[in-house]
Amino acid sequence: MSTCGECGDPVEAVVMIDKRGVPHGDDGHNVVYDHTTAFACPKAHGSVAHFSHDCFAPPWEEEWDMWWSWELTEAAVDALRTGLVHCPAPLDPDCECAAHISLRKTRPLIRKARVSVTLSKAGVPAFASL
Repeated sequence: MSTCGECGDPVEAVVMIDKRGVPHGDDGHNVVYDHTTAFACPKAHGSVAHFSHDCFAPPWEEEWDMWWSWELTEAAVDALRTGLVHCPAPLDPDCECAAHISLRKTRPLIRKARVSVTLSKAGVPAFASL
């Protein structure tokens, strides 16, 4: 289990936003595997992490595994948890609830230090760069 860089408490996945492919080494793997997940500790220190695996090129030409991450403010973690209250399966990247659809559409793509989460009038969460 990972620990929080801020307080040392354990972190847990809050929501698995998306996933593509099968992990390297597992039956059915076909070159690409990636996923985006938001994590937080009990004190609401959080992050969004995107993992990307691509073993198309030989390993000496480029890294097969790469990570990107964005810090979530405590307010963003609280808003994310609030926005997921009606999600039937926060850790299912194939979930088609309004929260998952919105988070997939707005997930961080540009490297920024911090990311916020806003809630629509209907309570649907969306990412926003700070």
